[in-house]
Amino acid sequence: MIGVSLFDMRIENGLTNDPINTLFSVQTGKQRVRGIELEGKYEITPSLAVLGSYAFSDSEVLESNNPRQVGRALERLPEHQGSVWVSYQPSYVDGLSLMAGVRATSSYNADTNRLAQLKIPDRALVDIGAEFDFGALNETYEGTRLKVGVTNLFDEKYVSHCLNATGGSCNYGAARTFTASLKYEW
Repeated sequence: MIGVSLFDMRIENGLTNDPINTLFSVQTGKQRVRGIELEGKYEITPSLAVLGSYAFSDSEVLESNNPRQVGRALERLPEHQGSVWVSYQPSYVDGLSLMAGVRATSSYNADTNRLAQLKIPDRALVDIGAEFDFGALNETYEGTRLKVGVTNLFDEKYVSHCLNATGGSCNYGAARTFTASLKYEW
């Protein structure tokens, strides 16, 4: 399965700095975002599948109250984003699915107001997971599933975003996180 999307968006009345008070925004800007998104799934064998996605976004500020912003990429929009996910269902354990994947984002601007732009560095994070369908053991347990997962497996430290023009409000991304859920559907 392959999916392709092409887009060309024009944004009227985009947020731009208020010329009177730069702590506020007014809706007078014009922006453009165009690009492509690709998604695909390929079953290598009945028990092994690969899923992937990629997005390319070319953005530009066309008009702004701040002349420094014109011609620059939009804030907080990476040019490249992608992921690859592998799912494996071993034949020797009915109901078990094992998964692993990588998600990546290119660097992007967090502030276009200053001459020296504040950039969020690129990153790639690894996630893993497993799922067990108890219905494979016995028909009585049909609809019962256990899922466990670990995001940011290698506990990478990264800046996830910055929210203000001074760069004083930057935050780290989530550390390694374990999740588990037991779900029953009828």
